[in-house]
Amino acid sequence: MNLQPESKQSHQLVDHFFRHEYGRLLGRLARVLGAGNWETAEDSVQSAMQEALRVWGPRGIPSDPGGWLYKVAHRKAIDSLRRAKLHKKFLDHDGGGLREADQAVASFEPIDLDNSIEDDRLRMLFLCCDPAIPCESQIAMTLKLAAGFGISEISRALLATESTIQKRITRAKEKLRETHNHSGRFDEIHWADRVDSVLQTIYLIFNEGYFSFTPEHLLRKDLCDEAIRLATLLYSTSFGCAPKTSALIALMFFHTSRFEARESDTDYFVSLEDQDRSRWDWTVIRRGMEWMQLSAKGSTLSRYHIEASIAWEHCRATHFEKTDWKRIGELYRLMLDSRHSVYCQIGMAMAEYFCEGAATALARLDRCLTPFKEGGAQQASTNEVSLSPQERAACETLKGWVYFRVQQPERAIQSLRSAIACSVGDHQEAAIKQLMIRNGLNPVLLTSE
Repeated sequence: MNLQPESKQSHQLVDHFFRHEYGRLLGRLARVLGAGNWETAEDSVQSAMQEALRVWGPRGIPSDPGGWLYKVAHRKAIDSLRRAKLHKKFLDHDGGGLREADQAVASFEPIDLDNSIEDDRLRMLFLCCDPAIPCESQIAMTLKLAAGFGISEISRALLATESTIQKRITRAKEKLRETHNHSGRFDEIHWADRVDSVLQTIYLIFNEGYFSFTPEHLLRKDLCDEAIRLATLLYSTSFGCAPKTSALIALMFFHTSRFEARESDTDYFVSLEDQDRSRWDWTVIRRGMEWMQLSAKGSTLSRYHIEASIAWEHCRATHFEKTDWKRIGELYRLMLDSRHSVYCQIGMAMAEYFCEGAATALARLDRCLTPFKEGGAQQASTNEVSLSPQERAACETLKGWVYFRVQQPERAIQSLRSAIACSVGDHQEAAIKQLMIRNGLNPVLLTSE
């Protein structure tokens, strides 16, 4: 073991593994123990992480930290099963005896976490996406257990309060425990019934990377890469090889092609309008086009098909003003026929600005924001639930952009003040201030009346 006695480094590495490898470790242990013992697997992985924090500081970081964590978690899981007198069920599933189980731990050889157990993380996604659990709770639990998301990250991804997310996860775990009752086997799970929920979870993992709200990262490319890897792996299965899967993969490739142009040197998101399109990666775009062609097989039209088509329209435009906004408006209208999302409304408002004018776009945005206007009791017809702070900020930011376009800076500033008041993250606030600078105004005006 190569020791590196740096306590700060050990804490950072444990945090890295918790965020990036937690789902893989949990998935592998759940496969070994059986689906019914997933809670034991979860407790053992968390306990191994805690032991790493305690041991790695004074003793140094092992040469294979991933292998060390799995070995410790595996040992703790077997000890837990033995103490709970559940080892007989585990041994029946594993086909060996207690002696063999102990030998397996003793003779453990480190594995390559990047290459060896990707299917275990995907398997964990499917375990969590149990049809007996309400969809919103499924996805919340899956993001927590399989993707290693924190409660605040899940709250942002699902546009719900942290307390609501915690309750959903608790209820989902209770239902999962009831369903498997410590006797579940992965080969008894009907995978095909869970594909839609798994796709939605992968989509949210990608979005958390592409629209990161964490102060440390503008973009989390690791999450985006992981989402693409999981979706590609899903497509290679008999139950996941479907047009909607390839459409999601196409969508993610189209977005990742703009990574370099989307990130500024001063740590803010560069808007699509201001991106240097010569920095877009056409090798990645062509990969997206290949997956888009695969998605055209059959008669299925999913939300991923529509979103990928919108992304493609942006990719093929040589300049922001030359975008086919009429076509994009048609696509958003098609999406709104089946999915009343505020972000779809925002996209539609952008298309309407170019095709029908500022008044039409602003009217749509005001309808979205109606419940939040002072004294406004009317609920927007397209938004039956309260908007999240992120949604309100996005609406107000686009309003500010439109007002600047029609030479009404006072109203633009008022809208951008409302956006910042929604407690947006540092990166989003920086982008709003950059919009002020782009229009020749000092961002200090946003904080002065």
